[in-house]
Amino acid sequence: MSPVPLELAHLVERAQALCAGEGARAFVLERAHLSAAELARRSGLRARGEGPPELGVGREIGVELGHPATLSVSLLLTTARSGLVRDRRITRVGPDLDELVARPGPIPFAQLVLVELDPEAPPEAHALESAGLLVHRLAGYAPRLLPGRLWARVAREAIEAGLSVARLGEALCAAHLELAGVRAVEVALLLGERGLCEALAPLRAEAELRLGRHRRLVLAGERDGALEAECSVLDCERCEERAVCDSLEAVRIIRRRRGAQ
Repeated sequence: MSPVPLELAHLVERAQALCAGEGARAFVLERAHLSAAELARRSGLRARGEGPPELGVGREIGVELGHPATLSVSLLLTTARSGLVRDRRITRVGPDLDELVARPGPIPFAQLVLVELDPEAPPEAHALESAGLLVHRLAGYAPRLLPGRLWARVAREAIEAGLSVARLGEALCAAHLELAGVRAVEVALLLGERGLCEALAPLRAEAELRLGRHRRLVLAGERDGALEAECSVLDCERCEERAVCDSLEAVRIIRRRRGAQ
Protein backbone atom coordinates (compact mmCIF):
# COMPACT_ATOMS: atom_id res chain seq x y z
CA MET A 1 0.00 0.00 0.00
CA SER A 2 1.31 3.38 -0.96
CA PRO A 3 1.58 5.68 2.10
CA VAL A 4 0.99 8.73 -0.08
CA PRO A 5 -1.91 8.95 -2.59
CA LEU A 6 -1.03 9.23 -6.28
CA GLU A 7 -1.69 12.08 -8.70
CA LEU A 8 -4.53 10.74 -10.86
CA ALA A 9 -5.96 13.93 -12.39
CA HIS A 10 -6.43 12.34 -15.81
CA LEU A 11 -8.56 9.58 -14.30
CA VAL A 12 -10.56 12.13 -12.29
CA GLU A 13 -11.42 13.92 -15.53
CA ARG A 14 -12.45 10.71 -17.26
CA ALA A 15 -14.66 9.68 -14.33
CA GLN A 16 -16.35 13.08 -14.28
CA ALA A 17 -16.96 12.86 -18.03
CA LEU A 18 -18.60 9.45 -17.68
CA CYS A 19 -21.06 10.72 -15.08
CA ALA A 20 -21.72 13.94 -17.01
CA GLY A 21 -22.55 11.88 -20.07
CA GLU A 22 -25.62 10.54 -18.29
CA GLY A 23 -27.30 13.95 -18.68
CA ALA A 24 -30.91 14.00 -17.50
CA ARG A 25 -30.55 10.62 -15.77
CA ALA A 26 -28.08 12.09 -13.27
CA PHE A 27 -29.42 13.75 -10.12
CA VAL A 28 -26.90 16.30 -8.81
CA LEU A 29 -26.77 17.89 -5.38
CA GLU A 30 -24.47 20.81 -4.56
CA ARG A 31 -23.47 20.95 -0.90
CA ALA A 32 -20.54 23.41 -1.03
CA HIS A 33 -22.46 25.78 1.25
CA LEU A 34 -22.48 23.21 4.08
CA SER A 35 -19.58 22.61 6.46
CA ALA A 36 -18.26 19.13 7.16
CA ALA A 37 -19.97 19.22 10.57
CA GLU A 38 -23.31 20.13 8.98
CA LEU A 39 -22.95 17.35 6.44
CA ALA A 40 -22.23 14.87 9.24
CA ARG A 41 -25.27 16.03 11.22
CA ARG A 42 -27.63 15.92 8.22
CA SER A 43 -26.51 12.44 7.19
CA GLY A 44 -26.40 10.94 10.68
CA LEU A 45 -22.69 10.17 10.41
CA ARG A 46 -21.32 8.84 13.68
CA ALA A 47 -17.93 9.71 15.08
CA ARG A 48 -15.20 7.22 14.21
CA GLY A 49 -15.15 4.25 16.57
CA GLU A 50 -18.44 5.12 18.29
CA GLY A 51 -21.04 3.25 16.24
CA PRO A 52 -22.22 -0.31 16.98
CA PRO A 53 -21.84 -3.01 14.30
CA GLU A 54 -24.41 -2.90 11.52
CA LEU A 55 -25.31 -6.44 10.49
CA GLY A 56 -28.29 -6.07 8.15
CA VAL A 57 -29.20 -9.73 7.75
CA GLY A 58 -32.26 -11.72 6.70
CA ARG A 59 -35.52 -9.84 6.35
CA GLU A 60 -33.89 -6.71 7.80
CA ILE A 61 -32.19 -6.07 4.46
CA GLY A 62 -34.03 -3.58 2.27
CA VAL A 63 -31.46 -3.28 -0.53
CA GLU A 64 -28.29 -5.20 -1.32
CA LEU A 65 -25.78 -3.19 -3.36
CA GLY A 66 -22.82 -4.66 -5.23
CA HIS A 67 -23.25 -8.28 -4.12
CA PRO A 68 -20.42 -10.53 -5.45
CA ALA A 69 -22.98 -12.06 -7.82
CA THR A 70 -23.37 -8.76 -9.66
CA LEU A 71 -21.23 -5.85 -10.86
CA SER A 72 -19.62 -3.53 -8.35
CA VAL A 73 -16.91 -0.86 -8.52
CA SER A 74 -15.31 1.08 -5.68
CA LEU A 75 -13.02 3.80 -6.96
CA LEU A 76 -11.01 6.41 -5.05
CA LEU A 77 -9.15 8.90 -7.26
CA THR A 78 -6.89 11.64 -5.92
CA THR A 79 -5.36 14.79 -7.33
CA ALA A 80 -3.56 17.91 -6.15
CA ARG A 81 -4.82 19.96 -9.10
CA SER A 82 -6.74 22.90 -7.67
CA GLY A 83 -10.36 23.27 -8.76
CA LEU A 84 -10.66 19.97 -10.62
CA VAL A 85 -12.70 18.26 -7.90
CA ARG A 86 -16.08 19.97 -7.50
CA ASP A 87 -16.23 20.25 -3.75
CA ARG A 88 -19.19 18.58 -2.02
CA ARG A 89 -20.98 17.72 -5.25
CA ILE A 90 -23.00 14.51 -4.97
CA THR A 91 -24.22 12.77 -8.12
CA ARG A 92 -26.72 9.94 -8.16
CA VAL A 93 -27.29 7.93 -11.32
CA GLY A 94 -30.10 5.39 -11.08
CA PRO A 95 -32.94 4.90 -8.61
CA ASP A 96 -32.85 6.00 -4.97
CA LEU A 97 -32.81 3.46 -2.15
CA ASP A 98 -36.55 3.62 -1.46
CA GLU A 99 -37.24 2.85 -5.13
CA LEU A 100 -35.05 -0.26 -4.98
CA VAL A 101 -36.66 -1.96 -1.99
CA ALA A 102 -39.24 -3.72 -4.15
CA ARG A 103 -36.67 -4.78 -6.76
CA PRO A 104 -35.64 -8.42 -6.25
CA GLY A 105 -32.01 -9.54 -6.19
CA PRO A 106 -28.69 -7.70 -5.76
CA ILE A 107 -28.21 -4.31 -7.42
CA PRO A 108 -25.14 -3.34 -9.50
CA PHE A 109 -23.35 -0.58 -7.62
CA ALA A 110 -20.48 1.85 -8.09
CA GLN A 111 -19.06 4.26 -5.52
CA LEU A 112 -16.80 6.93 -6.96
CA VAL A 113 -14.94 9.30 -4.62
CA LEU A 114 -12.77 12.08 -6.07
CA VAL A 115 -10.50 13.93 -3.65
CA GLU A 116 -8.36 17.06 -3.97
CA LEU A 117 -5.37 16.83 -1.65
CA ASP A 118 -2.95 19.28 -0.14
CA PRO A 119 0.27 18.40 -2.03
CA GLU A 120 2.40 19.58 0.88
CA ALA A 121 0.66 17.46 3.52
CA PRO A 122 -1.60 14.79 2.00
CA PRO A 123 -3.37 12.25 4.21
CA GLU A 124 -2.19 8.65 4.16
CA ALA A 125 -3.75 6.37 1.57
CA HIS A 126 -5.08 4.03 4.26
CA ALA A 127 -6.94 6.86 5.99
CA LEU A 128 -8.59 7.87 2.71
CA GLU A 129 -9.70 4.32 1.97
CA SER A 130 -11.11 3.89 5.47
CA ALA A 131 -13.08 7.13 5.11
CA GLY A 132 -14.86 5.74 2.06
CA LEU A 133 -15.97 2.57 3.80
CA LEU A 134 -18.11 4.10 6.61
CA VAL A 135 -17.86 0.96 8.76
CA HIS A 136 -20.24 1.29 11.75
CA ARG A 137 -20.69 5.00 11.02
CA LEU A 138 -24.13 5.10 9.40
CA ALA A 139 -27.17 3.45 11.02
CA GLY A 140 -28.57 0.67 8.86
CA TYR A 141 -25.68 0.68 6.41
CA ALA A 142 -23.34 -2.34 6.46
CA PRO A 143 -20.52 -2.10 3.87
CA ARG A 144 -17.88 -4.67 3.09
CA LEU A 145 -14.83 -3.86 0.97
CA LEU A 146 -13.68 -6.50 -1.51
CA PRO A 147 -10.79 -6.06 -3.99
CA GLY A 148 -11.84 -3.17 -6.24
CA ARG A 149 -15.48 -3.38 -5.24
CA LEU A 150 -17.93 -2.53 -2.46
CA TRP A 151 -20.72 -4.76 -1.17
CA ALA A 152 -23.24 -2.95 1.04
CA ARG A 153 -26.40 -4.07 2.77
CA VAL A 154 -28.93 -1.38 3.64
CA ALA A 155 -31.54 -2.08 6.31
CA ARG A 156 -35.20 -1.67 5.36
CA GLU A 157 -35.86 0.17 8.61
CA ALA A 158 -33.13 2.72 7.82
CA ILE A 159 -34.57 3.38 4.35
CA GLU A 160 -38.05 3.82 5.84
CA ALA A 161 -36.51 6.28 8.32
CA GLY A 162 -35.11 8.39 5.48
CA LEU A 163 -31.72 6.97 4.54
CA SER A 164 -31.17 7.88 0.88
CA VAL A 165 -28.39 8.16 -1.67
CA ALA A 166 -28.17 11.88 -0.87
CA ARG A 167 -27.57 11.11 2.82
CA LEU A 168 -24.99 8.47 1.92
CA GLY A 169 -23.22 10.99 -0.30
CA GLU A 170 -23.26 13.61 2.45
CA ALA A 171 -21.78 11.09 4.89
CA LEU A 172 -18.99 10.22 2.45
CA CYS A 173 -18.18 13.90 1.92
CA ALA A 174 -18.11 14.55 5.68
CA ALA A 175 -15.96 11.48 6.41
CA HIS A 176 -13.30 12.58 3.91
CA LEU A 177 -13.36 16.24 4.92
CA GLU A 178 -12.55 15.18 8.49
CA LEU A 179 -9.07 14.23 7.31
CA ALA A 180 -6.28 16.79 7.45
CA GLY A 181 -4.92 17.39 3.96
CA VAL A 182 -8.26 16.94 2.15
CA ARG A 183 -9.23 20.14 0.35
CA ALA A 184 -12.28 18.99 -1.62
CA VAL A 185 -14.32 15.85 -2.18
CA GLU A 186 -16.80 14.88 -4.88
CA VAL A 187 -18.97 11.75 -4.77
CA ALA A 188 -20.89 9.82 -7.43
CA LEU A 189 -23.09 6.84 -6.57
CA LEU A 190 -24.41 4.65 -9.38
CA LEU A 191 -27.22 2.21 -8.57
CA GLY A 192 -28.53 -0.42 -10.94
CA GLU A 193 -26.30 0.94 -13.72
CA ARG A 194 -24.59 -2.11 -15.23
CA GLY A 195 -23.27 -0.21 -18.26
CA LEU A 196 -21.68 2.52 -16.15
CA CYS A 197 -20.10 -0.02 -13.82
CA GLU A 198 -18.54 -1.68 -16.86
CA ALA A 199 -17.35 1.71 -18.18
CA LEU A 200 -15.64 2.47 -14.86
CA ALA A 201 -13.78 -0.86 -14.78
CA PRO A 202 -10.84 0.31 -16.97
CA LEU A 203 -10.36 3.37 -14.74
CA ARG A 204 -10.25 1.12 -11.71
CA ALA A 205 -7.79 -1.20 -13.46
CA GLU A 206 -5.41 1.65 -14.35
CA ALA A 207 -5.59 3.07 -10.82
CA GLU A 208 -4.83 -0.40 -9.38
CA LEU A 209 -1.96 -0.80 -11.84
CA ARG A 210 -0.39 2.50 -10.81
CA LEU A 211 -0.84 1.60 -7.13
CA GLY A 212 0.67 -1.85 -7.59
CA ARG A 213 -2.54 -3.66 -6.64
CA HIS A 214 -3.74 -5.16 -9.91
CA ARG A 215 -4.37 -8.91 -9.76
CA ARG A 216 -2.78 -9.70 -13.12
CA LEU A 217 -0.69 -6.73 -14.22
CA VAL A 218 2.55 -5.31 -12.83
CA LEU A 219 3.72 -1.84 -13.84
CA ALA A 220 6.97 -2.16 -15.78
CA GLY A 221 7.60 1.46 -16.72
CA GLU A 222 6.55 4.11 -19.21
CA ARG A 223 7.58 4.68 -22.81
CA ASP A 224 6.40 7.17 -25.44
CA GLY A 225 3.67 8.48 -23.17
CA ALA A 226 2.20 5.03 -22.48
CA LEU A 227 2.43 2.80 -19.45
CA GLU A 228 3.97 -0.62 -19.89
CA ALA A 229 2.60 -3.47 -17.82
CA GLU A 230 3.70 -7.09 -17.55
CA CYS A 231 1.07 -9.83 -17.38
CA SER A 232 1.66 -13.39 -16.16
CA VAL A 233 -1.39 -14.83 -17.94
CA LEU A 234 -0.34 -16.83 -20.99
CA ASP A 235 -3.77 -17.41 -22.52
CA CYS A 236 -5.69 -14.17 -23.00
CA GLU A 237 -8.66 -16.03 -24.50
CA ARG A 238 -9.37 -17.68 -21.16
CA CYS A 239 -8.62 -14.73 -18.87
CA GLU A 240 -11.60 -13.10 -17.16
CA GLU A 241 -9.72 -9.77 -17.19
CA ARG A 242 -9.30 -9.63 -20.97
CA ALA A 243 -12.12 -7.17 -21.65
CA VAL A 244 -10.70 -4.76 -19.08
CA CYS A 245 -7.15 -5.10 -20.40
CA ASP A 246 -8.34 -4.50 -23.96
CA SER A 247 -10.10 -1.32 -22.89
CA LEU A 248 -7.17 0.22 -21.00
CA GLU A 249 -6.11 3.46 -22.65
CA ALA A 250 -2.41 4.25 -23.06
CA VAL A 251 -1.34 0.98 -21.44
CA ARG A 252 0.84 -1.45 -23.37
CA ILE A 253 0.53 -5.04 -22.13
CA ILE A 254 3.63 -7.26 -22.27
CA ARG A 255 3.10 -11.00 -21.93
CA ARG A 256 5.63 -12.16 -19.36
CA ARG A 257 7.53 -15.37 -20.13
CA ARG A 258 6.24 -15.29 -23.70
CA GLY A 259 7.46 -12.00 -25.10
CA ALA A 260 4.32 -11.42 -27.16
CA GLN A 261 2.70 -8.00 -27.24
